Amino acid sequence: MKKKFQLCAGAVIAALAGQAFGQITVDGKIGPGESALYGSPKWIQNVPTSFGDNFPVGGCDELNLNNPGTVTTGIELQIPLDVIGSPAGAIRIIAAYANGGHSAFSNQFLPGLPGPGAAALGNARSVDLSTIAGQRYVTVVPTAGAVPTVDGVSDGVIYGGPLALQTTRTSAGDDVDASNATSGGSELDGLYAVIRGGNLCIMLTGNMKSDFGSKIELFIDTGAAGGFTQLTQAATLPNVDFNALQNMQGDANNPGLKFPAGFALTHYITFGAGGNPVTYYPNLADIT
Repeated sequence: MKKKFQLCAGAVIAALAGQAFGQITVDGKIGPGESALYGSPKWIQNVPTSFGDNFPVGGCDELNLNNPGTVTTGIELQIPLDVIGSPAGAIRIIAAYANGGHSAFSNQFLPGLPGPGAAALGNARSVDLSTIAGQRYVTVVPTAGAVPTVDGVSDGVIYGGPLALQTTRTSAGDDVDASNATSGGSELDGLYAVIRGGNLCIMLTGNMKSDFGSKIELFIDTGAAGGFTQLTQAATLPNVDFNALQNMQGDANNPGLKFPAGFALTHYITFGAGGNPVTYYPNLADIT
């Protein structure tokens, strides 16, 4: 099937206020199923430490997510429908954070991964979202009403309730930076979206690293023909943000990023933040 590629940055208005079977995720802990991969321990300590025992003092509580539903600032996008093929019906969306090279996913997905305490999914080429429990995408349908103001602040009245809220603490670093212009961590708290006034409006509450250390990954399924259910090695993909999709694509050792059942990728948005002053570089690709 002939593929049509379209890349554009100006069409997106942005305002900003896994582990697969058989792979070890390098995250400092032996996750579910990894014991069999590591095998028996090579050596076990039999002498008590002389440097002092480690006792938790105000440490991270994986059960404490605070309340992601109260976060109102983050990334807001307004995408003209005619830029994404003028869909008339439902649109499906997956949001995630990957590393700066788009080659490894954090645990920050919306809808959230089963948690609390979900590990980073790691190697993007081997992630299979169809095997992860729960609904892996949100669905937005056209509705009547006011169009949100794109200012990076969620208007709960216009957007209504969240389509997804975060379920696990971020593996991409907490933002302890006091500045409103920069961020030392990346976290997705909530996903809000409406289709109104000829636009798809998306609000992602949370924060994103301002050193290009994280890239937002927005996967969109408009229902158009020619979408991808998996980014296999044979797939012909456009070059977006320095081979972003190619870094999720299958190779000789990995099958490629696979989307959940009922989802076929037709459009892709990604960008990072960095520089002084902090600058954002949104990219939109039509890959059908």
